Amino acid sequence: MTVERSETEPMAGAWELVRVLPRESGGASRGVTVAALSGDLTAATAPRLRTALIDALGGGGPRMVLDLSAVRRCAPEAVHAISMAAGRALRRGGALRLAAVPAHLAACFDSVAHVGGVYDHVSDALATPWWVASALSTAG
Repeated sequence: MTVERSETEPMAGAWELVRVLPRESGGASRGVTVAALSGDLTAATAPRLRTALIDALGGGGPRMVLDLSAVRRCAPEAVHAISMAAGRALRRGGALRLAAVPAHLAACFDSVAHVGGVYDHVSDALATPWWVASALSTAG
């Protein structure tokens, strides 16, 4: 699923792109969507972020790894949008995992509901069995 959707194109002064990575990245070929966020995730862009993540989940199945390595800032509204997408994945029998969360943003994602784990690298998130994410998301 190599798509750069028009509804996820950059907004001036806001987050730049939700980019769904190609099948060759290793995720989608195993039924996992790998998406990368970049730039500033703001209150103004949170609704578009939520829509883009839910669209990506709908097009690629209920399992997603979200690469946050290129995110500079993240407003609470954007964290909530990610949590909403994670909840949608969980309700569909999957999970949304976070990968490569920048150190300066780690505290923002400590209490995100429904997330199926936080990993140092996308490859770590892909390598962990998905039943682990389900157990993490439903415990607590």
